[in-house]
Amino acid sequence: MNWFPHSLQLQRLLAVTVCTTLLAACIPTDIVLGPNDTSARVRFRFVGDGNDNVLQYTQATCHFKMDPATRSLAFITYQHNTLNLNSALSPPPKLDMPNDIPDVSKLTYAEVRVKAGIPLEFGSQWSHGNGFVMYSSAKFAQFTPEASADYEVTTGADIGKPMELTVTQLKVVDGRLERLPVVAISVPACKSL
Repeated sequence: MNWFPHSLQLQRLLAVTVCTTLLAACIPTDIVLGPNDTSARVRFRFVGDGNDNVLQYTQATCHFKMDPATRSLAFITYQHNTLNLNSALSPPPKLDMPNDIPDVSKLTYAEVRVKAGIPLEFGSQWSHGNGFVMYSSAKFAQFTPEASADYEVTTGADIGKPMELTVTQLKVVDGRLERLPVVAISVPACKSL
């Protein structure tokens, strides 16, 4: 039985998966630091089901989802109550940042190094398919990391709910991890004509 040519939803899901994988592979993930550059560490954590693709952009007054990115910061694929074999074979990168979330799957977050002292403008693009419909949403923001500091950017997404994005600075005080809120500037999505 040849069911693939007749399943438009499966074809779309396969096309989106292949394109996302190819596009994520084309964007550099490394950071190049000059001799006088300082850096900070950022954990991008995804709360939800589906794919979260976090990309760094040049500064702009607004962004389209398809704007060219300068760097891939994180690509997280996670489904609750499944084996998550694809993610387990190639887990998101870790930098041994301070962690007070031991019960959270390590497949739901990535830790990267970014340049400090300059605004980090990024977008979190979420997608999730249910076999019939592909849902997607995006949120763009900017904050300026301090040198040698640790941060956590948490993105929450679900079908029928607005996407949430929070930024906190992580500080270890007397052996305890404290989370300090960081003011992140929301960058609007561009409106097409």
